[in-house]
Amino acid sequence: MRGRLARNTLIGTTWQAARVLCQAAWMVVIARALGPHGLGVLSGLLSLATTLAGLSGLGGAMLLLQRVSRQPQSFSRYWRQSLVLSLSSSGLLVAAFLLLSPPQHSWILVLAIACSDVVCAPFIVLCSHAFQAQEKMGWYSALPTINAFLRLVAALGFWFFVPGHDFSVYAMLHALTGLLSATIAFGVVLILLKPGPSPFVWSMEDARAGSAFSAQWFIGNAITELDKTLALRMGGGDLAGTYAAAYRFASVMAMPIIAFISAIQPRLFRDSSGQRKRLLRHSLVAILGWAFVGGIALQLTAQLIPTLLGSQFSHSAELARWLALWMPLYGLRLLGTSVLTSQGRQLLRIGVECAGLGFMLLLAAWLIPLWGSIGAVTMAIGTEASVCMLAWAAVACYQRR
Repeated sequence: MRGRLARNTLIGTTWQAARVLCQAAWMVVIARALGPHGLGVLSGLLSLATTLAGLSGLGGAMLLLQRVSRQPQSFSRYWRQSLVLSLSSSGLLVAAFLLLSPPQHSWILVLAIACSDVVCAPFIVLCSHAFQAQEKMGWYSALPTINAFLRLVAALGFWFFVPGHDFSVYAMLHALTGLLSATIAFGVVLILLKPGPSPFVWSMEDARAGSAFSAQWFIGNAITELDKTLALRMGGGDLAGTYAAAYRFASVMAMPIIAFISAIQPRLFRDSSGQRKRLLRHSLVAILGWAFVGGIALQLTAQLIPTLLGSQFSHSAELARWLALWMPLYGLRLLGTSVLTSQGRQLLRIGVECAGLGFMLLLAAWLIPLWGSIGAVTMAIGTEASVCMLAWAAVACYQRR
């Protein structure tokens, strides 16, 4: 078991590394093309889109992961179900994004981002979950990497060939890359996994379980992404851009943690109580070990941010160093909430993360106007700490029973 888990983690980490390189290069290109204000506006809109994308398909992607992990022969049924639900929910989510987006931005810009990140991005996640459920971690990690690579290509084309760097032009390129990536992901699933014909079946049990998954995905996305939207609304584009650059830089260091947790998720659903406890002990050591190494690397490399993004982002280096405190809390939060999901405690997880989201909103309203970008960093660290403590308290209480 350890050998296969280690191999899956290595494969996932390799693809994640390629994805990180593409995302990092994308950040450099877009930051230099748009500056702090443009990056802040783009990050705020993308974060709102990612948050709403958690409601896509009414939890069908996570339901597919859970059910197919336990019963591989059920793949065709849950693929058909999640595909129909994903397509059906897209229109409502796009409408919600248009209503919630700041009114000062053009509808073309907002609609283009909605196409890419409200419709196409969660569809790519669905396709990658189809591979994750069968522990095919190479393709699971490869599909989002393809999307990141195509976004980088679009950003380079925008930087070199679009005079004046019109924001709306980049948004259209962003939407086209999302459509192309989703088409590729769909084709790979059809060719490699070969889902057979199956009628659309959506029972009341599926609806309840899927709705719980959808709610937890939405809340989880909100905790991870909505901080950039709050920074934009409460601090403006320049502050949001400075903070987003630091946060994305810190996120690069956390990618191995994400790859590891993705690799163990099917086992958390499947393993017995004794095996799960042993897996958790090993996971805690791995996460804390990497958080220590990654935190040191973040302290040493943060000074590169102004060199990579431009002198306008010099303050981002200081913010990134403080975010070294965020990394272990982030990893432990992801592990704790994944354990709650695997144990069927979706409602408890939703409650924990709703409390964390409420705390984030309070911290944003208090700290960002008071301390500016330092307040945004404090908001991120405080939010992760609160959710981490609540999640592990819930895990401990449940296991005592």
